[in-house]
Amino acid sequence: MPPVGLSERLGSNPDRQQTGLTMTARQFETWAPGSGERVEWVEGRVIVMAPASRKHVQLTGWIQSLLLIIVQQHKLGEVLGPEFMVRLHKGERSWRVPDVLFVSETRRSLLTATFLDGPPDVAIEVVSTDSVARDWREKYIAYETSGVREYWIIDPLSKTLEAYGLKRKKFHLISADSDGSVHSQVIASFGIRPSWLWGDSLPPVLDVLRELGVV
Repeated sequence: MPPVGLSERLGSNPDRQQTGLTMTARQFETWAPGSGERVEWVEGRVIVMAPASRKHVQLTGWIQSLLLIIVQQHKLGEVLGPEFMVRLHKGERSWRVPDVLFVSETRRSLLTATFLDGPPDVAIEVVSTDSVARDWREKYIAYETSGVREYWIIDPLSKTLEAYGLKRKKFHLISADSDGSVHSQVIASFGIRPSWLWGDSLPPVLDVLRELGVV
C-alpha cells in the first residue's frame, strides 16, 4: 500500500504527463535514447516527463555524487541515473527511469549497454511538480511488486524524505534517527539528513562524506 497521507500530497493536481503516443517495447528501446525527451513507457504508452527544474537537477546530482563515492569506496556495485532505463520484470510492458539507482556487485550481470534487466537494489526518486502521483503511488507500487530492496523518495515540494525497505515482499518505512537522518539498510555508510536538502544550497559532498565516516 502506498504511504499514508498520499492523498494530501497529491492534492487536486495529479500528474498530467501521459501522451497519446504508443509503441512496442522494442520500438521504445530504440527510440527513447535519442528522443531528447525524459520518457518512460508503461503498458505500451509513452509518458513524457516535464523538463527537470534547477532544484531537481541539483538534488539528483548531489545524491548521485554522494552515493557514487560511497559505492566506489566500498566496491559495492554500480550507481546509475538519471536517464538509465530499467525493465523491472522480464517481458513486462513497462520501462521506468529512476532518478538514481544502485545495482549491487553480485547483480551486475543484469546490466546491459542500455538498460537494467531487472529491479535495482535501490531506487531513488526526487519528486517534481509533474511526478507527485508517479513517485509516491505508481512507482511505489511498481518497485514494491518487482522486488526493489529499498526505495527512497525525496520530495522538495513538501520537504519530505522517506525510505522504504522491502520485507516479506512489502515496503516498510525505515525509521529515522533523532536528528531526522535516514540510513540505508542496503548500502553501507549511506545516509541522508533532511536538513542537508532543504537549505538555499546543498552542503559540500566531501563534508557529508566526512560526517558519514567514509573519508
